[in-house]
Amino acid sequence: MVLICRPQTGLRVKSTTNTLSCVITAKVHRKSVGEHTLVAETPKTSGKTSGKILSILKQEKHLTIPELARLIGVTERSIERNIRKLQDQGLLRRIGPAKGGYWEVIK
Repeated sequence: MVLICRPQTGLRVKSTTNTLSCVITAKVHRKSVGEHTLVAETPKTSGKTSGKILSILKQEKHLTIPELARLIGVTERSIERNIRKLQDQGLLRRIGPAKGGYWEVIK
């Protein structure tokens, strides 16, 4: 049995040989560089977007989702999600068809 140790690299190699085979086992011991923390990439909505949607739609009822997205500075998908949440909470209602209808803020 042969043991090779290199402390500067953290490498230890243990080798065993016999007439039939050769087995090498290597363990690498790494130094800890610090604690890793994961940061959530998708923050939860704080309700600011919903509040902006309601205040804008109180003033201009005929705005479309793309127009709201441009005014507020978020994606159309974000507007759709927030509008659905507001409708579920009973704070917003769509009157009329998708084209030609308007939004009614309920409060």
